[in-house]
Amino acid sequence: CQFLMNTGTNGGALAINSTDGMIVKQFTSRGTDFVGNSALYGGAMYTSGVNVDLEATDFILNDAAYGSGAIVLEANDAVLDGCAFQGNHGPTDIDSAAGGMAVMNVDQLTITASLFDQNASSHAGALYVGNSNVDLVDTSFKNNYSGGTGGAVAVDECFVSVDGCTFTNNVAESNGGAMDIMPVSVIDVTRTAFLANAAGEGGAVDINDADVSMTNV
Repeated sequence: CQFLMNTGTNGGALAINSTDGMIVKQFTSRGTDFVGNSALYGGAMYTSGVNVDLEATDFILNDAAYGSGAIVLEANDAVLDGCAFQGNHGPTDIDSAAGGMAVMNVDQLTITASLFDQNASSHAGALYVGNSNVDLVDTSFKNNYSGGTGGAVAVDECFVSVDGCTFTNNVAESNGGAMDIMPVSVIDVTRTAFLANAAGEGGAVDINDADVSMTNV
C-alpha cells in the first residue's frame, strides 16, 4: 500500500482520531510506504487515542509546519518494528517538534530494528518524546539535524530505555548532538554507540536535571 504526495491539515496522508465521534481502538500497518506527503500537523500521519502497530512501514520525504515531518502520535500504546524514516522535515522554528516522529502522552512506545536517517527539524531532528514511556531497541539514528537541541532524539519528562542502538553523524546547533535529555526524565542506555555526533554543548548527549544510567556504552 502506498500514500504518495497527499496533503491535509492533521496528517497529510492519514488521520485517526478516536475522539471525533468515532471510536477506533487499533491501527495496524504492514509494508506501507508514506512518501512526499505534507500537512500543517503530522506530515504523513496523525493519531490520537488509538493503539498503533507499524511493521516494515517507511516514511520518506514527508513534511509538516507543526508537530513532526512524518508522524505525530498521541496514542495509548504504539509498536514500530522494522520501519524507516528518511528525509522527513519538521518545523523550522518550534520546540516540541521533530523531523521524523513526535510522540506525546503515550503509555508505551516500542521502536525496534528501525532507521532514522537524514531527518531535520528545529528541535529533535529524528524523534521527540514528551511525557511518555519509550523503549528504543536495535535502532539506528544517523545524519539527522536539529536547528536547536537533540540532533537525533529529544526527551522531556519521560522514562526511556535505549538498548543496542547506534547514533552516528547527528548534529544539533545547540545541545545534544545525538540526544538531549530534558528535566524530570529517567533514561537507561545499554550497549549503545555514539559516533561522530556534534553540538554546541554535549556533542553526543546533553543531560539537564535527569536521572541517567549508561552501561556498555
